[in-house]
Amino acid sequence: MDSKGPWLSALALLAFLPAFGLARLFTFILTQVVVVQSGIHFHHFWYGIVLLAASGWLGIVGGDRWNRLAAIMYGLGGGLLADEVGLILRRSVRSDEKIATKDPLT
Repeated sequence: MDSKGPWLSALALLAFLPAFGLARLFTFILTQVVVVQSGIHFHHFWYGIVLLAASGWLGIVGGDRWNRLAAIMYGLGGGLLADEVGLILRRSVRSDEKIATKDPLT
């Protein structure tokens, strides 16, 4: 077994926990701060998906020297995505709000 594996997992977890906690705190305290583009409210799970995809790509093509950065990006992306699980499962926040998770044809 690779001796770096557990350390990279711990690093990802150490990035996940504050990302999740800060995302929860941010959405609880600053409810009026939103990113809206063309009338669509972009929730922070989109940034999480981008970080997860980029960390996966970096882990594949980056080589050993990029593993720590990929683990941190993976943890941060997972934290942002995990904070929005309820939104993803419900697919909406309020009925009067158009969000980026809805099908644009509906």
